[in-house]
Amino acid sequence: MKLNEIAALILKQAEEKGWSHTKELLSVAEKTMLMATEISELREATLTEDYLYFYGLVTNAYDYYRHKDIENFLRSLKIIALEIRLLAQNLKLNLDSACLNKIEINQTRVWNKNQLNGNYYKTS
Repeated sequence: MKLNEIAALILKQAEEKGWSHTKELLSVAEKTMLMATEISELREATLTEDYLYFYGLVTNAYDYYRHKDIENFLRSLKIIALEIRLLAQNLKLNLDSACLNKIEINQTRVWNKNQLNGNYYKTS
Protein backbone atom coordinates (compact mmCIF):
# COMPACT_ATOMS: atom_id res chain seq x y z
CA MET A 1 0.00 0.00 0.00
CA LYS A 2 1.32 3.46 -0.86
CA LEU A 3 2.06 6.00 1.86
CA ASN A 4 -0.57 8.36 0.44
CA GLU A 5 -3.22 5.62 0.67
CA ILE A 6 -2.35 4.98 4.32
CA ALA A 7 -2.43 8.73 4.96
CA ALA A 8 -5.93 8.86 3.45
CA LEU A 9 -7.07 6.08 5.81
CA ILE A 10 -5.59 7.92 8.79
CA LEU A 11 -7.27 11.17 7.74
CA LYS A 12 -10.60 9.36 7.38
CA GLN A 13 -10.24 7.90 10.86
CA ALA A 14 -9.30 11.31 12.27
CA GLU A 15 -12.43 12.76 10.73
CA GLU A 16 -14.60 9.95 12.14
CA LYS A 17 -13.08 10.35 15.63
CA GLY A 18 -13.36 14.14 15.58
CA TRP A 19 -9.62 14.65 15.96
CA SER A 20 -8.33 18.07 14.92
CA HIS A 21 -7.27 17.43 11.36
CA THR A 22 -8.41 20.41 9.34
CA LYS A 23 -6.21 23.42 8.71
CA GLU A 24 -8.43 25.54 10.95
CA LEU A 25 -8.27 23.11 13.87
CA LEU A 26 -4.73 21.79 13.49
CA SER A 27 -2.34 22.57 16.31
CA VAL A 28 1.12 22.05 14.83
CA ALA A 29 2.67 22.34 18.29
CA GLU A 30 0.41 19.55 19.57
CA LYS A 31 1.07 17.33 16.54
CA THR A 32 4.82 17.97 16.85
CA MET A 33 4.68 16.87 20.48
CA LEU A 34 2.79 13.73 19.44
CA MET A 35 5.55 13.00 16.93
CA ALA A 36 8.15 13.55 19.67
CA THR A 37 6.25 11.11 21.90
CA GLU A 38 6.24 8.46 19.19
CA ILE A 39 9.97 9.02 18.68
CA SER A 40 10.50 8.56 22.42
CA GLU A 41 8.88 5.14 22.04
CA LEU A 42 11.27 4.47 19.15
CA ARG A 43 14.13 5.10 21.57
CA GLU A 44 13.06 2.05 23.54
CA ALA A 45 13.05 -0.10 20.41
CA THR A 46 16.21 0.93 18.59
CA LEU A 47 19.58 2.66 18.83
CA THR A 48 20.15 6.01 20.50
CA GLU A 49 21.60 7.45 17.28
CA ASP A 50 18.32 6.80 15.46
CA TYR A 51 16.38 8.39 18.30
CA LEU A 52 18.51 11.52 18.32
CA TYR A 53 18.40 11.78 14.53
CA PHE A 54 14.59 11.57 14.38
CA TYR A 55 14.14 13.88 17.33
CA GLY A 56 16.38 16.40 15.56
CA LEU A 57 14.32 16.09 12.37
CA VAL A 58 11.11 16.81 14.27
CA THR A 59 12.49 19.77 16.21
CA ASN A 60 13.94 21.25 13.01
CA ALA A 61 10.58 20.83 11.27
CA TYR A 62 8.84 22.63 14.11
CA ASP A 63 11.37 25.46 13.99
CA TYR A 64 10.64 25.92 10.29
CA TYR A 65 6.93 26.06 11.07
CA ARG A 66 7.42 28.44 13.98
CA HIS A 67 9.40 30.80 11.74
CA LYS A 68 6.73 30.51 9.03
CA ASP A 69 9.13 28.84 6.59
CA ILE A 70 6.36 26.60 5.26
CA GLU A 71 8.32 25.34 2.25
CA ASN A 72 11.09 23.90 4.46
CA PHE A 73 8.51 22.72 7.01
CA LEU A 74 6.73 20.65 4.35
CA ARG A 75 10.07 19.40 3.02
CA SER A 76 10.99 18.33 6.58
CA LEU A 77 7.76 16.37 6.96
CA LYS A 78 8.52 14.51 3.73
CA ILE A 79 12.05 13.76 4.93
CA ILE A 80 10.70 12.44 8.24
CA ALA A 81 8.27 10.14 6.45
CA LEU A 82 10.95 8.84 4.08
CA GLU A 83 13.47 8.32 6.88
CA ILE A 84 10.93 6.42 8.97
CA ARG A 85 10.21 4.16 5.99
CA LEU A 86 13.96 3.59 5.47
CA LEU A 87 14.48 2.80 9.16
CA ALA A 88 11.59 0.33 9.07
CA GLN A 89 13.12 -1.38 6.03
CA ASN A 90 16.52 -1.59 7.74
CA LEU A 91 14.90 -3.10 10.85
CA LYS A 92 12.90 -5.45 8.59
CA LEU A 93 9.61 -4.05 9.89
CA ASN A 94 6.51 -3.90 7.74
CA LEU A 95 5.57 -0.27 8.24
CA ASP A 96 2.40 -0.57 6.16
CA SER A 97 1.12 -3.41 8.33
CA ALA A 98 2.07 -1.55 11.50
CA CYS A 99 0.15 1.55 10.34
CA LEU A 100 -2.89 -0.48 9.34
CA ASN A 101 -2.77 -2.32 12.67
CA LYS A 102 -2.66 1.00 14.53
CA ILE A 103 -5.67 2.23 12.54
CA GLU A 104 -7.54 -0.95 13.52
CA ILE A 105 -6.61 -0.53 17.20
CA ASN A 106 -7.74 3.11 17.15
CA GLN A 107 -11.17 2.11 15.81
CA THR A 108 -12.06 0.65 19.21
CA ARG A 109 -10.57 3.43 21.32
CA VAL A 110 -12.63 6.18 22.89
CA TRP A 111 -10.96 9.58 22.85
CA ASN A 112 -11.89 12.44 25.16
CA LYS A 113 -10.95 15.86 23.88
CA ASN A 114 -11.76 17.89 26.99
CA GLN A 115 -8.90 16.60 29.10
CA LEU A 116 -5.19 17.36 29.48
CA ASN A 117 -5.31 20.96 28.22
CA GLY A 118 -7.21 20.05 25.08
CA ASN A 119 -5.00 17.13 24.10
CA TYR A 120 -6.59 13.78 23.47
CA TYR A 121 -6.18 10.92 25.86
CA LYS A 122 -7.25 7.33 25.54
CA THR A 123 -9.89 5.79 27.76
CA SER A 124 -11.41 2.35 27.91
